[in-house]
Amino acid sequence: MEQHPVPRNISGFQFRLIGDMTLKQFGYLAGGALIGYLIYAVFPIPPLFKYPLIAVIVLGGVALAFLPIQDRPLDKWLIAFIKSITRPTQFLWQKYEEAPEILTRPYTTAQQPVQEKHVQLHHESNLKLKAYLASLPPTTQQTYNIHEKQYIDQTLALFGTPVPIIRVPSLNSSTPNHPHQEESVRLSQAPAQILPSQSIRVAPPVIHPPHIPTVIPSPPAQPPPSIPVTSSSHQATASVLGTVNNSTDPNTDDKLKQLLSEKENLARELEMLKKKMETEKTTVVVKPQFAPDIGNESTVTKVKAESVTDTVGIPSLPQTPNMVVGVVKDPGRKILPNIIITIKDALGTPVRALKTNKLGQFAIATPLQNGNYVLEFEDPMKRYIFENVQIILNDTLFIPVEVLAKGQREIVREQLNKAIFGELNPAPAQNGLI
Repeated sequence: MEQHPVPRNISGFQFRLIGDMTLKQFGYLAGGALIGYLIYAVFPIPPLFKYPLIAVIVLGGVALAFLPIQDRPLDKWLIAFIKSITRPTQFLWQKYEEAPEILTRPYTTAQQPVQEKHVQLHHESNLKLKAYLASLPPTTQQTYNIHEKQYIDQTLALFGTPVPIIRVPSLNSSTPNHPHQEESVRLSQAPAQILPSQSIRVAPPVIHPPHIPTVIPSPPAQPPPSIPVTSSSHQATASVLGTVNNSTDPNTDDKLKQLLSEKENLARELEMLKKKMETEKTTVVVKPQFAPDIGNESTVTKVKAESVTDTVGIPSLPQTPNMVVGVVKDPGRKILPNIIITIKDALGTPVRALKTNKLGQFAIATPLQNGNYVLEFEDPMKRYIFENVQIILNDTLFIPVEVLAKGQREIVREQLNKAIFGELNPAPAQNGLI
């Protein structure tokens, strides 16, 4: 496959018709040489000025043809220099004495006549509106507002009664200098002026449509004067409150006694329930038991000869002694291909290097000598971890092995098991497999 050519700028391409020179370069070179020859042959100039002038003209033609500056030809530099010299560099703004026609064109605007009696008409309309509103009958909402205002005034009048001052003799014996000291106790209501409950008439609640409530400011509350709390004040307050309680409705005392009796009954029932629950509780004795050794389960199993084809998937048992055969699977007992197996002897020298096929099987081609060997497994993708398998070959038929890999979950489970129960030493397997 041929490489695609790189795009080029063809608009500025110049044909080189005379050797390696374009027509423009050749014209500059030939023009400089021709002008120098004419000065040498035609113009009678002294040699002191003639030869330097001829050299400058010829070298100028060569420079125009072959000497670019910053990748720009010398002729473009000369043209840009001449334009910058000849063009003006300062621009002055001059104001015209006469304004433009569009600004001096006359125009007329139509003014609307202003009513002379506009304010008087507005005042008369307001008076007519107020007279009309006053002639309308009062609405239901206004009636409700009047009733509410009257009820609120009556309620506030109850709290606006003068508060009497009761003089209580001091019973404190710790002040011998003032044996007849009295203390003023200001109560919210006097016992003599407390109205009985039968004399207060409360209007029944009236359900009416929602309306905008009229907010009536409450009288400013005056903070009560600070009174030192003493035993005499407590006794005086208790005596006054007792008088107040005696003048209240007797139904309140009955209700209070009923609530206290119900409270005592509930407390007795709660105690009975607690005792019943304590008697029904049975003590559960938990005997410690050893957890199953999950982390130290053997990841290598021997497969019986009659179930080799069904379990492992190997077509047949090896017919030659000392032929190592097996299969590698993941924790879910699925085959693992491309697992590298290294067989090392007792000295740690690798003697075979294998790789599982697409069915997870591995087998050596030539038998090994008798002795102890170690099978090391490695996952190239670093997904699983395997334990080393030690085998003993003694010139007998090798039973295929099934090796299970360990995932991250199994590794964490094994670490927790070792941390809790300690490391247990598993017993070695028999028949050539440890």
